[in-house]
Amino acid sequence: MPDHPTLAPFYRRLAALPAEELVRGDQKSFTFDVDGGWTGTLGFAVIETTDDAVLLEPGRRADLTAALSADRDARGVDLSLLAVVNIVSLRSTLLLCGDGERSLALAAFGPPPTDAATDLPVTGACSVDGSGDCLALGGLVSRKNDFVPRVTRAIKAGWAPPTGAGSAGTGDKAGSGSPTTGSTGTADEATA
Repeated sequence: MPDHPTLAPFYRRLAALPAEELVRGDQKSFTFDVDGGWTGTLGFAVIETTDDAVLLEPGRRADLTAALSADRDARGVDLSLLAVVNIVSLRSTLLLCGDGERSLALAAFGPPPTDAATDLPVTGACSVDGSGDCLALGGLVSRKNDFVPRVTRAIKAGWAPPTGAGSAGTGDKAGSGSPTTGSTGTADEATA
């Protein structure tokens, strides 16, 4: 994959940061309170890079999903998602740290995109059905314009966490989380 010659050293250093720092670096929290539906808080982190392959290799992905899960629990949010966005190829991959996150991702983003020429799923290093720890999102790259609006629609349409989804199960912790970095807001106030 081509690296931007000026930015390549910066993104190589970024990729080498501890997983915990990457997860907390650009994270925002969104509170949902749907009448008769899910009430809870979603943490949504984004890592922008010119070389997503280094962050999506299985060992590094496992580090990031473990850090995402630990951060979710430490902050007291109900769900936590992390999008790795390749700003050169304009594609993204969503990392999933639990059953609740996986369920919401599939409800919000549906089946993975397909390659029009072959009609095969475009998956890169990820599962085609979201059963693994990540889901390829194709050309969706903006938290404000792509990610949060789709998640909001899924929740407002009646999405609920699967039974026994651990931290994302009931939404009982809504409002108890206080982010250590990033900002908070309602889903309707989604910002980049």
